[in-house]
Amino acid sequence: MNNPTRLLIFGSCVSRDILNYPQAKAQLVLVDYYARCTIASLGSRPIEMPSTVQHISSKFQRRMVERDIRKDFLSDLNTLQFDVLLMDLIDERLNLYVEPGGKACTLSSELVSSGFSKGSDKGLSISSGSEEFWRLWEAGWSILVCKFRDLELLDRVRVNQVYWGARTENGGNFEPHYSSKRIDQANQFLDRMYQRIGADIPSEQFLRFDRDLMTGSNTHKWGISPFHYIDDYYHAAIQQLCASSSLKK
Repeated sequence: MNNPTRLLIFGSCVSRDILNYPQAKAQLVLVDYYARCTIASLGSRPIEMPSTVQHISSKFQRRMVERDIRKDFLSDLNTLQFDVLLMDLIDERLNLYVEPGGKACTLSSELVSSGFSKGSDKGLSISSGSEEFWRLWEAGWSILVCKFRDLELLDRVRVNQVYWGARTENGGNFEPHYSSKRIDQANQFLDRMYQRIGADIPSEQFLRFDRDLMTGSNTHKWGISPFHYIDDYYHAAIQQLCASSSLKK
């Protein structure tokens, strides 16, 4: 019997939740999960660790925020043992906090809820989708892909090419939290990032889906959202991921 594929995830719940299904558990084992970290943050210098981070009661959420601030993912790649690295860009919706001198971190809801002041005299907020965010994101991607090449990991990367859904499974929308305009803008920005990644990652290393699979579930464990999909998406993702991982080891 073949050993399960060791899976490392850099992304969001659209990738992590794949492992909640029995067919995935039989074939995939999670090595680690890095979330709430934009690639734009990853390519920047760390800010000083805010004292408010200690107010985050969830150990998992606090670790995610600390990892983003310290840029742990880049250094951890040197020692992590994995067969496949699955990446998605859903957390690129998060804004960026930037200080002078190239210091930055992701403005995750967890960090903001801790009491962190994003409007301090030190720095400012850069909106996801803006040209300044794109400049920082592309710089971060260049650093990350160079790291992959240096460690000879590029062929282990799988890009989970997902988009925000426009409707729920019963035909509803995502108002008032997500307008149709915001969903369209987010998807246009995702397209721009996927095209840039495609210059470095071969097409066969992308997981691609019918748009109908990216429909919002009315019963998702994390609630109704444009990126909390119906079960059929997760089943399709498992099938593609396990097929592509045949190149592992």
